[in-house]
Amino acid sequence: MNVVATDKGRFVELQGTGETATFTEEEMNAMLTLAKSGIAQLIEKQREALSPVLARVDTMARERLNRKFR
Repeated sequence: MNVVATDKGRFVELQGTGETATFTEEEMNAMLTLAKSGIAQLIEKQREALSPVLARVDTMARERLNRKFR
């Protein structure tokens, strides 16, 4: 099952097949729950990794605006 969701938990894309073996609605719900948990963990790790970079970019943008409007 492929699941894409936003940081708010809203689904963007769901794709699943039962080619090898079918699955029940309960199994599908379990897969979606697991996917949402994994996505939330990935988003948190991404925020942690990008935080220093985004802080530098934000500082650089402020400095450029300050120079522009002096």
